[in-house]
Amino acid sequence: EAHYAAYKRGLAYYEMIPGDWIITPPSHERDQAATRDARMAIVHFLRTYPKSPYVERAIEILAEVEDALVRHEMYVAEFYLSRDEKNAAAVRLEVVRVKFPDASLVPDAMFLQAITYLEMNRLEDSRRVFGEIIEYYPDHHQALRAKDYLDHLASRPTAAESETEAEG
Repeated sequence: EAHYAAYKRGLAYYEMIPGDWIITPPSHERDQAATRDARMAIVHFLRTYPKSPYVERAIEILAEVEDALVRHEMYVAEFYLSRDEKNAAAVRLEVVRVKFPDASLVPDAMFLQAITYLEMNRLEDSRRVFGEIIEYYPDHHQALRAKDYLDHLASRPTAAESETEAEG
């Protein structure tokens, strides 16, 4: 049946994703072509055959695949940060939010993005992202950390307030 073939195609790509071995770099540091192919095939399967008996397992696979892709994007962002390329890191982390909004690691990527904005002295952006973590992921551990940062930032003036003080 067509739905089974489409599911098996996604599963085949999923099984090609490199695993973590002791003698090789972690999988999130390696080429993600098979991971991206698996995501594309599974998304296609889920959209085309939403009533297939394989949907439940496909949803589980999609979650694993998207988390793997988010881990890779965070790895790349951390690489940029290690090279003091904060803007490149912030942009990369924004892509995570857009491409993988349902991935379980999105709040972690958002937290790293907010901290990066803070280090860039982009306080409004930092406040916005911390606030979004709290709003959209209130039960995630990063929401507590975001609240602590927002409480700390509340004592610092916004750019608009700073401009008003400078003018007056």
